[in-house]
Amino acid sequence: MILAIESTFTRGVAKKPMLEKLRVKTEIAKQLLRTEYELSIITDTLYLDYVSQLVEISKMTTGWIQSLPQKPEKEQNGSFS
Repeated sequence: MILAIESTFTRGVAKKPMLEKLRVKTEIAKQLLRTEYELSIITDTLYLDYVSQLVEISKMTTGWIQSLPQKPEKEQNGSFS
């Protein structure tokens, strides 16, 4: 959640690495939840609730990354195309 809030207030090219880090941390959280569920540490209801929230966060993060403007490609001589 911290990365999502920081990304909101970050401008330019610094936003994309933060969002990619958020996406990785979300995937880690999903794996940890799956392990807890498989070890019967959490109930089916909790697992399904938390995973559905994490899936939604992952979708929103991916959409946010895709909506960022792409940097223009540079030619080999250093000028913009």
